[in-house]
Amino acid sequence: MGLKMLFGNFGFHQRTHYADANTAVFSNLNAKHEKNAHGEYSVVFGDGKIDLSEATTTDPIEINTVFGDVDVVLNPTKLYAVNANSVFGNIRLPDGDTVSFGSLRTRFPDHAGEPQLRIKANCVFGEIRFIVKAAEEKKP
Repeated sequence: MGLKMLFGNFGFHQRTHYADANTAVFSNLNAKHEKNAHGEYSVVFGDGKIDLSEATTTDPIEINTVFGDVDVVLNPTKLYAVNANSVFGNIRLPDGDTVSFGSLRTRFPDHAGEPQLRIKANCVFGEIRFIVKAAEEKKP
């Protein structure tokens, strides 16, 4: 019955694909957070890459995945506060911490100061990986 609700019938050939700037269902999401952009991203039965390296919002950003696989790109010069919630999934933070069932609140890099960006990550039967963008080298 639950599968029938998800797929419309028991055949997988009738699944509905949907994608916009912040959401992907049976599709892929490639998003870069722009100034004043809507702060929620969702991936359901798909893959995603969300680039927050240049995000400047003071509002929290929410990232959700259900049966999805999402990479979140962060800037190494910013301080982040993350509230990670997972149920039968995996959320991997840049410092190596992971949460598979339950919640984890953390900051990184680990130093004092007010976070420049607050992120709430929710994962159910999927994976969210936080990746720190490599610092760009200045050319002489």
